[in-house]
Amino acid sequence: MVLNVEREKNMILEQQAQLQREKEQDQMKLYAKLEKLDVLEKECFRLTTTQKTAEDKIKHLEEKLKEEEHQRKLFQDKASELQTGLEISKIIMSSVSNLKHSKEKKKSSKDKCVREQLLGHVISTFLVL
Repeated sequence: MVLNVEREKNMILEQQAQLQREKEQDQMKLYAKLEKLDVLEKECFRLTTTQKTAEDKIKHLEEKLKEEEHQRKLFQDKASELQTGLEISKIIMSSVSNLKHSKEKKKSSKDKCVREQLLGHVISTFLVL
């Protein structure tokens, strides 16, 4: 009987030791998982920050692109305006040259009429452009 009690006592002690080892292993696993969770949370925060920075840069670049497109449009409009002015100047120069030739041929009151017609033509050409 004492032998049975001793065996039972040893068996209970072994079970307690086994339970203690399992508890320690579970605690180690839990600690490892908590460490991994901490690493993942830090990585998530880093990625969120990186994403926010990237989004801010994209927004800035989009605004810059929009401004550059606006400036390009202004330059195109100004170039078109200058081109129109150049064409008008060419027409006027041509008209003046024609008037000089007409003047040399005829110096009469007809020249005044021709000049007025030519000026009217230049103005109407300008309005069309």
